[in-house]
Amino acid sequence: SFSTVLNSMSFEAAHEFCKKEGSNLLTIKDEDENSFLLEELFAFGSSVQMVWLNAQFDGDNETIKWFDGTPTDQSNWGIRKPEMDHVKPHLCIALRIAEGVWQLSPCQEKKGFICKMEADIHAVKEHSGKGPSHSIVPLAVALTLIVILALSTLSFCIYKHNRGVFRRLAQFGNPYYPTTNFSTVHLEENILICDLEKT
Repeated sequence: SFSTVLNSMSFEAAHEFCKKEGSNLLTIKDEDENSFLLEELFAFGSSVQMVWLNAQFDGDNETIKWFDGTPTDQSNWGIRKPEMDHVKPHLCIALRIAEGVWQLSPCQEKKGFICKMEADIHAVKEHSGKGPSHSIVPLAVALTLIVILALSTLSFCIYKHNRGVFRRLAQFGNPYYPTTNFSTVHLEENILICDLEKT
């Protein structure tokens, strides 16, 4: 997960801030992560133009590595990669957000930064009881069904026990209305017509 910090700090101050938060400065390990990050930063619309990357110059091998020691296989230097003899320990690497390219910058300059926290499966398991749990949904559904069943059973028992009361109530709402049968009306018409013909 990422958390963007708008205030600008030197590389060292930003690095320390992220460590205190239990995370590290931004690293970009592959093209997918780079694309995702740039999309989020463009959507965020921050006034910050550059953010620090958590990379360092390894003087022994004259290479640039991430602080965790892994090589910077994924890089985006733009037109050309800097020559290693120009890279000095007092230079750090920043990401220019508008172009999405890396740039060497003096470590004392103040830039925005992003803290990146690696997903820790063990931490998620330990803290699973603190957040909302999806196991409560089936429990709520089961409890609701039990309550509905109990109310239905109770209503049925009351009905069986006091059946006479319910019958008397039903008689008030069901008055008898005689209905006219169509065949009877038709028969009466036939009789009347026959009687007319005889006279």
